[in-house]
Amino acid sequence: MKQVIVPTNFSKTAWNATMHAIEYCKILDAELVLLHAFENYPNGLNTSALSVSETMESKEDEMELLVTKLMQCKESTIKIKALCIGGSLFEYINALNATSVSNLIVMGTQGRSGMGGKFFGSNVSRLMHVTHSTILVVPSNAAFSLSNTICCAIDNGSEIKAGDLNMMEQIVQAGHQQIINIIHVLKNFKKPNKILPISQFQKIKLLYKEIEGDNVPTTLELYTNHHKSSLLVLVRKKRSFFENIFQESVSTSLTFKASIPILVLRSK
Repeated sequence: MKQVIVPTNFSKTAWNATMHAIEYCKILDAELVLLHAFENYPNGLNTSALSVSETMESKEDEMELLVTKLMQCKESTIKIKALCIGGSLFEYINALNATSVSNLIVMGTQGRSGMGGKFFGSNVSRLMHVTHSTILVVPSNAAFSLSNTICCAIDNGSEIKAGDLNMMEQIVQAGHQQIINIIHVLKNFKKPNKILPISQFQKIKLLYKEIEGDNVPTTLELYTNHHKSSLLVLVRKKRSFFENIFQESVSTSLTFKASIPILVLRSK
């Protein structure tokens, strides 16, 4: 069964991400997985087995309260799995990706500032660098909606993985307009030198729009804000080791400043 995975630190930001995740569980007919991961050796200091056990017990109690709260305020038809693990969040997600099909990871963010933003902002960025996951990034103040336009920014770099394309089709078809705006940003007024992968979207009604702007993240942000878009879809291209070090990707840059949810799909 497909899973929608929500890493949580039990904050308001994580709660809002969970509310979005529940709606996507309905759309994708998926199981909700609540995941809390903590390092056994915080700040590089060895801790006793008793301390680790007490921490685990405390987190499991918080998780139980979270599940109870969800069951009280949402339909009980959604299957919920709750996990507390001692170890790396990223290693666990990588292990899931190796054994599962097209899971969706939903993470909240407050941007570059704030305690919740520091935790989730850094985790979202790191997740994009160390995993090849499909990620929905949810700003802390964003309410779930698919009633307005859904935009997908594409270029001539790569095509979407088949499983992620199917996921996007399900999401668009669940929207009010059942149409997707395909956006291509023209940097320095240059037309693409290759054919854009629009032929992938055979099952979705399309509107194609070229917009001009030297700064891709800022141009996309202005466009989606102007059109009051419900969701922005990005395709994350595979990057080299040096690109990851010296350049901040469009996906990473936008997730820090997002005002609407951003769905980051995997390229082939």
